[in-house]
Amino acid sequence: MSWKHGVVYLLVLAFLAAFPYGPLFAWSPVHSGYLKLRFTRADVLYPEGGPLDAAYRDVDRFVAMAEAFHRLRYSKRITVHSDLFDAVHQWNMGRWRSLAA
Repeated sequence: MSWKHGVVYLLVLAFLAAFPYGPLFAWSPVHSGYLKLRFTRADVLYPEGGPLDAAYRDVDRFVAMAEAFHRLRYSKRITVHSDLFDAVHQWNMGRWRSLAA
């Protein structure tokens, strides 16, 4: 094995070791660039620069509805991730509609 292969293996190993602690991993303890809102039964993470959608403020009611529907009780807090991808999706859908017309 050459030293180039060793460097590549070391970089891949470092990436795999760091991945669970980055913002791309949903269950990471580190959420850089996100703000956390704590509610009674859930935490909502949303991007630092963007507004929180009003629907996320009713997260406790949605959890209660889900528990009633499934006839179960969640034993742990729920973490909800909100992204800017919702806004990007809406923008793209408008763009595709205008192209189709």
